[in-house]
Amino acid sequence: MTVLDVDLEQLMSSGRHVSGQAEDLATAFLSADNRVEAAQYGWAGASAMVLNARIARWLTASQALIGGVADHGFALQDAAAQYAAAEAQRAQALADVAVAADSRASLKH
Repeated sequence: MTVLDVDLEQLMSSGRHVSGQAEDLATAFLSADNRVEAAQYGWAGASAMVLNARIARWLTASQALIGGVADHGFALQDAAAQYAAAEAQRAQALADVAVAADSRASLKH
């Protein structure tokens, strides 16, 4: 039989860490976006159009990346919470079985 050991605090901590990384990533991308926007001044014609199109693609890609990392962080934290809730339910079910068994045993004596 396979034994699954889950360190809930570590799982929750990992989720918080990944969420923090998503925030750092968002801050870094915002800074880069601001620098690129500042560099756009003075561009004209076809060059400006190409640069604007590239910036729009970068923005879409960076938002998707940040969203994916943030979702992963939240999913880790959610997994820890769901696992803890399931373990509590299983523990209660076992406790209920023990109480029922004790009740039956005491009725026989």
